[in-house]
Amino acid sequence: MKTTTMAATKLISFGRRILPCRKQIRHSSSLILPASSSFSTSTTKPSSWVTTKDLDEGIATIQLHRKPANTLSLEMCQEISNGIRTLADDNKTSVVILSSSLPNNIFSAGLDIIDELYKPDLDRLPKFWSAFQQLFLDLYGSEEITTIAAIEGPAPAAGCMLAISCDYRLMLDAEHVNIGLNESQLGIVAPPWMCQQYIEL
Repeated sequence: MKTTTMAATKLISFGRRILPCRKQIRHSSSLILPASSSFSTSTTKPSSWVTTKDLDEGIATIQLHRKPANTLSLEMCQEISNGIRTLADDNKTSVVILSSSLPNNIFSAGLDIIDELYKPDLDRLPKFWSAFQQLFLDLYGSEEITTIAAIEGPAPAAGCMLAISCDYRLMLDAEHVNIGLNESQLGIVAPPWMCQQYIEL
């Protein structure tokens, strides 16, 4: 289990009452963790890009593993949304930890610009944007579960959106870990709702 996921699990076990869901708090919170060199990575080939695992009673993790950088395609957005909705509806899970299981520790490099936005398929493009917005609604708008982003690597652009859509963020304190809305460097304007999330942190 990776450092930030372990820390999140310990935090929850220490006092569940300090982790209210978003409907009970005005602003979400972030926590920076000291860097550690002891990472564990799985060599098992996943059957999909998203894996859901039960860690403890009432605690589950959604692990992203779409090589090389967990970029968000139509199918990736749909898989994450399905995982969130399944856990929110199972009446057993109260906390979900969103993390990356890639060996390079990249949380998510954002939207899949090459496959989805560069010379896009005009029939596919509306479905992609719909899935991306639905992912935001499922993650940010969930009232049944408390969500924690466990970040041990870069989380730019839509990767930042994933993180700030969670109720809490645990970030490794290391040089390679960075987060932010950097779309302007590519000539892309971030959606107003994403910018508002960033301002509220």
